[in-house]
Amino acid sequence: PSPCIPPPPPPPQPVGALLTLHGALLASASADDTVKVWAVEEWREGQREPPPCLCTLHKHSDSVLSLALAGTFLLSGSSDRSICVWDIAHGFRFLVSLPGHSAPVIA
Repeated sequence: PSPCIPPPPPPPQPVGALLTLHGALLASASADDTVKVWAVEEWREGQREPPPCLCTLHKHSDSVLSLALAGTFLLSGSSDRSICVWDIAHGFRFLVSLPGHSAPVIA
């Protein structure tokens, strides 16, 4: 391809899991290896614009398949056979990866 022509955008990736966080936020797990956090409390019925995406969490190296809430921690499971732990109370700060599973983490 010509260096003057930008490459096409990547194809859209499916969302594998959704989780509400204390009723105010929504986390979505995607095949693009990320978790997005949406401010759904700011969205109103009839509003045409989607709620704002507050942040995109990226530590997995393959599709994110599952999400869970444990107190103030968001857990994400992936095809990369790991679980990532995120601290909700401190701006979704990444804490640790729990590797070593023999198969994708789907629940």
